[in-house]
Amino acid sequence: MKLFIAEKPSAAEAIAIRLPGATRKRGYWQCDDAIVTYCAGHLYELAKPEVYDPALATWRADVLPFVPNQWRWVPNPKAKDLIDNIKRWLDDPRIDTVINAGDADREGQAIVDVPLAIHRNQKRTLRFWVSAQDPSSIDEGLRSLAANERYEAWGFAAMARACADWTHGINCTRAQTITERVNGGSGVRPVGRVQTPTLNLVVVRDRLIENFVSVPFYVVEATMQHENGSYIGRWNPPDDTGLDDENRLVDPAVAQAVIDDVQGQPGAITSLEIKAGRKRQPTGFSLTGISTAASRAFGYGVAQVLEICQALYEKHKLTSYPRTDSGYLPTSQFKAAPNILTALSANLPQIQQWIDGADTSIESPIWNDKKIEAHHAMIPTGYQGDMSALSQEEMNVYMLIAQNYLAQFYPACEFDETTVQTSIGQHVFGTKGRVITNAGWTVLYVNSTNEDADEGEDGQALPSMEQDDAVTCIDVQAHQRKTTPPKHFTEASLQTTMENIHRYVDDENEKALLKDGDGIGTPATRAAIIEDLGKRGFLAAKGKYIISTDTGRGLIDSLPSELTSPGITARFESGLTAVQRGELSRDDFLAEQTAWVKEQVSQILAPTLPKLAKISRPCPTCATGTLWRIARKDGSGHFWSCDQRNAKIDPCEYIVSDEDGEPGQPREQRLSHECPHCKKGQIRRIARKDGSGHFWSCSRWKDKNPCSYTVEDVDGEPGPYVEPDQLYKCPKCKKGQIRRVARKDGSGHFWSCDRWREGCKFTTGDNEGTPQLD
Repeated sequence: MKLFIAEKPSAAEAIAIRLPGATRKRGYWQCDDAIVTYCAGHLYELAKPEVYDPALATWRADVLPFVPNQWRWVPNPKAKDLIDNIKRWLDDPRIDTVINAGDADREGQAIVDVPLAIHRNQKRTLRFWVSAQDPSSIDEGLRSLAANERYEAWGFAAMARACADWTHGINCTRAQTITERVNGGSGVRPVGRVQTPTLNLVVVRDRLIENFVSVPFYVVEATMQHENGSYIGRWNPPDDTGLDDENRLVDPAVAQAVIDDVQGQPGAITSLEIKAGRKRQPTGFSLTGISTAASRAFGYGVAQVLEICQALYEKHKLTSYPRTDSGYLPTSQFKAAPNILTALSANLPQIQQWIDGADTSIESPIWNDKKIEAHHAMIPTGYQGDMSALSQEEMNVYMLIAQNYLAQFYPACEFDETTVQTSIGQHVFGTKGRVITNAGWTVLYVNSTNEDADEGEDGQALPSMEQDDAVTCIDVQAHQRKTTPPKHFTEASLQTTMENIHRYVDDENEKALLKDGDGIGTPATRAAIIEDLGKRGFLAAKGKYIISTDTGRGLIDSLPSELTSPGITARFESGLTAVQRGELSRDDFLAEQTAWVKEQVSQILAPTLPKLAKISRPCPTCATGTLWRIARKDGSGHFWSCDQRNAKIDPCEYIVSDEDGEPGQPREQRLSHECPHCKKGQIRRIARKDGSGHFWSCSRWKDKNPCSYTVEDVDGEPGPYVEPDQLYKCPKCKKGQIRRVARKDGSGHFWSCDRWREGCKFTTGDNEGTPQLD
């Protein structure tokens, strides 16, 4: 009996329904001679530093960098049922063959290979490898099972990627956070291989815009009258007189002199060249490509497009795998065209005219085996689905994918490009015109904004002319223009830049590696990386644009330049590709990465270490934490606090005042006091979850008749509390009392019901010490 292990439930279902006798069970599919079960992404993750050594729970500079001698994979706590299910079937003696049915890429290989290794699988193992979930693709994959060892190195590369990113992220983040804390800051300062260069892209763009100085310049254009009609030529400067460093005409006197010289003067066509040109069919859609197209056509966000494409792939079976970074197709896929066009006829009768015009004998450049690694471009499948089940947004994106696929079966766009030089006295004017001789695939984009169809076309229609023909300059003008700054990034344009990051790199080797490796990040992770930068306060939305915050800029400015450069990904991907091809071992790759991280950590901490000894001390209470000298939020001085105060296990609440830069003596504190409100419970000092300090609360707050007494913490003792006669009955629940509460940001007060734990959410503003009640 065979055991298929798919990457996710939808993939398991797609496989199971193509096998005889498929019946759905809890956590798996039972078939006649197979079990089909699934993961849900990575079931195991790399252990945190404190798993290797509890002392590493504290962020200390003297232990950095930390790199495990033996990597430990621990179960994802949310995946226990899935792990138990897989183990159950691997241990079943009826199973003689295991089939890795992860997605067709590095991560998909590792998602299944890691559990197999942890459970010490010794059974015959095969690989199921497909890029679409339509029935014909599944059937072809079932007929083409190969030995899993053939793809084993792909999994090794994914595991190496995880270990290297862990080494980079854990150590550089801790080093940078410690540096920030030493310099008076707070919070975590994450540093990532992809995240940090992405943030740097936005910071650099924003500063370029802010520092941009608009430069006025002139464009001199003359209208020439030929016996067969008129056309426009642009003046070509003969030398650098009046030009700036960018060869723009900035001297208005030179422009006026040209006008005076040629206005109304005769001239001749001194050069005329006609070249036949062609524009090949567009490349297929990667996830970034379809995101950009859908954003341009419909204004959809990147996350929305991913969700739509995932539904078209998993739910509707109408398109191939969406999280692809390729714009090409394997030549073996070419023969599927007639079947796909038949499906498009059934699914999209409104574009039957396009389908009728397609010629499946045309093989465009999109079919290129050399450009294929794991996934191919996103295309329609041969599945005839229920189109009424699609939302309008899903239909719109499906149409874009179908349109792009059909364009591959139309001829290349052909045109005649004419280049003309016209001389008027000593001045030369250049003209370009393009005449479409065969629209080819561009007929599908007549009413759209497709950049591939529009790019480079010149709308000027030229009269019939020959070299040496006479002309007359009937009009000439100098158009004043200004240079404009680049635009701020949008979510879609930032993802496109991440994919095409090679354009922003000077080193030729790194440029080539990034171009071949499809930039930084992956189609599946770019949107999440941008979203996380926003959540952490490093990026912010400004209308439809994304801008960097002061916090984000500060992080970039404080890091070594190598950590903000996309070049680290170029070298990283080069090593991973070598691992994937079996040319480099995982251990050698990780040794290279570890050496590099050590160098970066050293650079981050170098200016910090002399200061560190002055503002940190070992905690005398818990012995594992570190005391830090922290500035009070109200600017009234400093205090010392243990960094283990928010630890999930055995938190340390040691806190003392600052005495001339040194920790003061701890005051004797009572851990609890009788509650002055209910006279029955004890009020206890509790650390706030957000780490902003402490408060005191009655121990009877969970009782049947709860006491909701709470007060602020003042230097380790309960602060003043509100007397009963200063309370007001809650106008919403009619049971509780509303009390005056200080806002955490120090901006004033508000009033809140003391039964908020029981579900009353009443709040109102403060009016000079009284609640605002209508």
